[in-house]
This record gives sequence, C-alpha cells and structure tokens, in this order.
Amino acid sequence: MSDANSIFDSLGVRSVINAAGNTTSHGGSTPTASVKRAMELVENTWVDIQELLDASGARIAQLLEVDAAYITSGGYAALALSAAACIAGNDRGKQAQLPDATGLKNEVLLQEAQRYVFDRAYTVGGGSLSSFGDEQGASATQLEDAIGSNTAAVAYYVKQQPEPGELSLEETVRIANVRGVPVIVDAASRIWPLDYFKQMANSGDLVCFGGKYVGAPQSAGFVCGKKDLVAAVRDMGYVSAKPLGRAMKLDTQEIVGLLTGIEDWFSMDHDARFAEYDARMATIANGLEGAPNVIETKKVETARHPGVTMHVVLDTASLGKSVEEVVDDLYEGESRIRVMKEDEKTLNVCVHTLNEGEDRVVAQGLRQVLTKS
Repeated sequence: MSDANSIFDSLGVRSVINAAGNTTSHGGSTPTASVKRAMELVENTWVDIQELLDASGARIAQLLEVDAAYITSGGYAALALSAAACIAGNDRGKQAQLPDATGLKNEVLLQEAQRYVFDRAYTVGGGSLSSFGDEQGASATQLEDAIGSNTAAVAYYVKQQPEPGELSLEETVRIANVRGVPVIVDAASRIWPLDYFKQMANSGDLVCFGGKYVGAPQSAGFVCGKKDLVAAVRDMGYVSAKPLGRAMKLDTQEIVGLLTGIEDWFSMDHDARFAEYDARMATIANGLEGAPNVIETKKVETARHPGVTMHVVLDTASLGKSVEEVVDDLYEGESRIRVMKEDEKTLNVCVHTLNEGEDRVVAQGLRQVLTKS
C-alpha cells in the first residue's frame, strides 16, 4: 500500500485512477517531478513575495512574448482580478473601493452562447455581467449595440467547440477596442501547440490561463496582456496595500511551481510526450481487442492542452447500458476508474493524467464493465 493510500484509508477516502483529465473536482493536477523539486527547494526559504511575483511574471511574459504577466491563485482568480482591473484601472482610490462599484463603469459583456459555469468570476470584484446575442451566437452589430457608457470590459470564453454563430475572438477584440473597451479572454487550457499558446496569450487585453495544465499546482494560474492592465491586477493582488485579492493567496512554492511548469512546457520534448500517450492508448486498445460491445478505439486530436485523447465507441444497444451507466460502473468499481462521456455512444479516456501502470488497470476495468456476465 502506498503512503498516499494509507493516508486516504485512514480518512475513509478512496483514491481514483483518473482517466478524465485535469478537473478541479479530482485534484486538478499532479505536479511533475521537476515542479516538485523546484517547490521543495524553496519551501523553507523566506522571500519578498511581491518581488517574486514581479520577477516570475516578467519571466512568463518573456516566454509568451507579451507585455506583462502576473501569477494568480488559479484561472478563476485571474478572471476575477482582470474584471476588477478593467473596472478600476490604475486608480488606487477606485481599486480600494471595490467590490463596491458605485459610480464606476462595471458592466462586463459576454455572448449568451458563451455563458458558462465560471462566468460569475467577472462579478467577484464588483462587475455586473450582461449578455448579448442568443444561444446560437451573436453578430458584430449586436456587440456594437451592447457596448454602452457603463461597459468596462467584454469577456470572451475560448471553447473547444464554439457554436457556429458565435462572434469570433478577433472580431470581438476589434469591435471592443475601437470603442476603447478592453477584452478579457478565458483561454484556460489553450496551451498547445506552443505557437498557439503564444497566439492566445496575445489575443486580448487580458488573457487568463490555469496552471494545472502544465504540471503545476492546480491552485496557481496567471494573467497576461497589456502592461497597464496587468499592473492594475498586481495592485489588487493579495500582498498589495488594500488587496481585493486577499483571499486569493499563493505560497512561495506555488509561484515557483507554476513558473517551473511553464518553463518546462517550452523546453520539454513534446514528441516524447506524445509517444508516451500513444503507448498508453495502445495498451488500452490492446486490452479491449475482441471485447464485446466495443465498436472501435481511436486516437483523437483535441484543441486542448494534451493535444490528443482516446475515444472508445460502444454498442450500447448490445451492451444494454448507456454511456452514463458505464461511467458510473467504472467509478463505483474496485479500482475506481474515472472516465468521461463524450457522446451517447462514446467514452473519452484521457491518458495524460494516468500514472505509470494505470493504463493496464483502465483496460482491465473497461473490459470487465463492457463484458456481459
């Protein structure tokens, strides 16, 4: 029994084999070996946190070829502080007033088709969220008409599968900037390929990312973009004079861990990374070969950070179970395997979050659940 499971068992908590990606609900991230080493090296050292935040932000800005960057306690905090920065700007009096936005422009616009579970972040610092367009998308005219005298920012959520009618990010930025309104981009996991990562980082006035996708602690993220707006985010961070972001603290180790994760992302052998994913997918595919109720297994490219994922297509009619039931059976089974539903016939198996040897356990668990007794 591993030390981790000894601790979990003492609490009556079961560990999980995670084949469903970097979701917060199951830990978000297991830091890479180099990230852990860097965090351990600094864990007993005191430092001026603001100096560390400034220096690490400058390093990230250099890597991403942007004006400025600032590390935050996760992507949600980056969004919340970004909205506050657009409301208060670099005015220290206005910054200290938030989240009371009385007398300040505080409207944040978001396409109705892009409303999502995290859009409340824009209201944390005093923003008032308003929608434009409908569930199918929005037009340039609708955005132009929505921008008014109280508009502080336009938010944009970069989705993996946008609605066909959604206004593009480029058009959103063009329209908003012509009106003097900044755009906040939620690009949380859009970090691959590397050129796309840089493109995303330069896509708006403030662009927000999560750190868990680069093997850093899930409690860390960052915002990058225009120097004056990133400076306003910094001014409201948790070590400033009157910090709106006081509840959004980071340890020294988390800051160093995030920076190390980003540096590693730009220097690692990504061909080797994909080869490792391919080997894990091959293990699962081979383990399911000839299994009843499996139509096919296939590697699928994805626009998110790992670059690839695995789909297992099922004959649910023959199986007599829905995809949701298969997901539940795997999670409630002896090995507690977590996968995701892709559609009514397909399981999405994320191999990038598996530990060594867990691909074999996933294959065995899947075969057991998908084989009628």
